[in-house]
Amino acid sequence: MLIHDDRCLQTDPISAMIAEMNNNSSKSKQLMVGVYEIGSFGGTGFLEEFKHYPAFEQESNDDYFGSYGVCDNFQQILDKCPEIEKSKDRQFIITVTPVLKENQSPEGGWRWCKWGDYIGEHSPQYEYLYDEEDIDMVYCYHVYEKK
Repeated sequence: MLIHDDRCLQTDPISAMIAEMNNNSSKSKQLMVGVYEIGSFGGTGFLEEFKHYPAFEQESNDDYFGSYGVCDNFQQILDKCPEIEKSKDRQFIITVTPVLKENQSPEGGWRWCKWGDYIGEHSPQYEYLYDEEDIDMVYCYHVYEKK
């Protein structure tokens, strides 16, 4: 099940700097219970009381869901892995960080291959978000499980 944790709404100075460097807000916000939009991408010191890479059950390789990746909106995470909301024994938090095409440099920038599986509705055609014609924004997500 998704749980609330106020620590997701707090931003330390380094996370705030990372958010601002990516033209994101340094202020975090709760999108629904257990789902938070953050400006940075988390990190090893973020939510230390949580598993950063929990495993999820899968019936086949086609059902694989990783604890981090890329989506168009947070509902895609919940749709892809219903266990996050339905589990009675496990407690989760999801963070999403916006990545906007307009903030990307034409040389370098955000690349698909660095952030995990894409579970969205588009079909990325290029290595860099900047070069995509039909995609203006994605979210990098991370699912954490309370220890």
